[in-house]
Amino acid sequence: MAKFKQHPDSEWPGYGPFLKAEHITQLEYFGGNEFLVQSMVENQKGRIIVTFEHEDYQKILKAIQSKFGNINAETVNHVAHDAVLKWAEESD
Repeated sequence: MAKFKQHPDSEWPGYGPFLKAEHITQLEYFGGNEFLVQSMVENQKGRIIVTFEHEDYQKILKAIQSKFGNINAETVNHVAHDAVLKWAEESD
C-alpha cells in the first residue's frame, strides 16, 4: 500500500481572508506551482462592483485618461481603490 504524506491540518490551505502566498507554498503540493498559488491568493481578496450610467462612466474614464495617459484595468482599479479608501477614511 502506498504511503502518503499527511496534510499539516484539516483546513483547506487556499481559504482565508488573510491568505498569503507563504501560507500555501509551505505545503509540498503547491510549492512548485506559482500561478496556482497566486490565483488562490487573488481569489480571496474582497471585491466591490459598482455600476454607472454611461455618461458618468465616460466622465470617469476621461478623467483617468487625462491624469494617467491611458485607460487600462490597472489604472482604473488603482483610481477606484484610492477613491474608496479616501472616502472610508473621511467617514471615520
